[in-house]
Amino acid sequence: MKKTTKHNKIFEIEFSAPDMYFELSKIEKLKNTKFSQDACVIRRETQTDYFIQAELEVPINDNKKPFYFDIWVAVSKEDFERYTQTRKDPVEDEAYEGCLANKLPYYSDTRLLKAYVRPSKDGFPWLELFHNMHPLTVHVSYGMYVQDAEEILQLVKDEVKEARARKQKPVSEVQNQHAC
Repeated sequence: MKKTTKHNKIFEIEFSAPDMYFELSKIEKLKNTKFSQDACVIRRETQTDYFIQAELEVPINDNKKPFYFDIWVAVSKEDFERYTQTRKDPVEDEAYEGCLANKLPYYSDTRLLKAYVRPSKDGFPWLELFHNMHPLTVHVSYGMYVQDAEEILQLVKDEVKEARARKQKPVSEVQNQHAC
C-alpha cells in the first residue's frame, strides 16, 4: 500500500490528536504534551504514552479511489524513538506494532485495535490492521461502498458542527471531499 498525496484523495478524515489528548485539561495539554506533524507524546503521573499519526486506506468498492483516515496509533517508547530518528529517511520494511488511539465514527469502538505502522518514503506512514472480524478491519480487507463513506463524512461533519457550537476544537475534520 502506498501513501497518496492529498490532491489524489476523494474522502479523507484527519484526527488532530489521539483521543487521550482531549481528556486532558488545558493546563495538562500545555504542560504534558509534545506534538509534531505526525508524532505526539503525552506525559501523565504514572506513565508516558507515545503516538504516531498514520494513514489507513479503506477501498471503496464502487469507486476507484479509497477512503482515508489519518489516525493516531499508540506505540512503545522504543518504536517511537526509532520512528522519529528515521522519519526523514524511513526504512520501509520496518513496522511498529501498536493500537489505534482514536474512535472512528460509524464503527464500534476502534481504540485498541492492533495495527502495524509502516514507514513510507512517499509521505506519512500507513497502517496495516491485524486481521480480525471488527467491521473496520472487514472494510479494510473487502472494501466499503460510497454510501458508507458518505455516511461517515456526515457523522464527522455533524460532530464538527456540534463541537464548534460548544466552542470546542473538533476531534476530527473532513479534509477532502470531492464528487465521485
